[in-house]
Amino acid sequence: MVIIFKMKLIRLAKVFVFLALLSCDKEDSISLKHKVEQLEIENKILSDSLEKIKYNSIASSELVLLPQLYTFNKNETGVVSGIFRQRQKFPKFNLYHVNDKFEYDESDQINYKLTKDNGFDFTYNKNDTIDDKIRVIAVFDLDTVEVGLYGITSFSKSN
Repeated sequence: MVIIFKMKLIRLAKVFVFLALLSCDKEDSISLKHKVEQLEIENKILSDSLEKIKYNSIASSELVLLPQLYTFNKNETGVVSGIFRQRQKFPKFNLYHVNDKFEYDESDQINYKLTKDNGFDFTYNKNDTIDDKIRVIAVFDLDTVEVGLYGITSFSKSN
């Protein structure tokens, strides 16, 4: 968003410089022309940076397919949802069990093991819940703000 704003600002500056060129003497005109050339170079760098950000965003993503049914009969049609998920290295976080109102305290903290830059495993005892859902929150402390990402999944409860 900031880069787009800067690009618009550079375009506005070009228009201003062009108008100023029309009303300046030769020496000012050369100086302004040089500034326009510098702005064009900066604009190209920003454009290239935007393309690189888009490319890296897509290249660091994965496509996850989730069938709505986990068992299919022969000749049966099912719906599959696709989700693009970005793989990236996440900062340190704390993981907690949450209740059905998504509330938690320090005693609900979960020990987990990082498996990848964006993955982790934890053990879960299905006796820890009253229903068939596992609810967690990953809490990231970003110095000035705490960000929580909630996760929920279901499982079959057997005796």
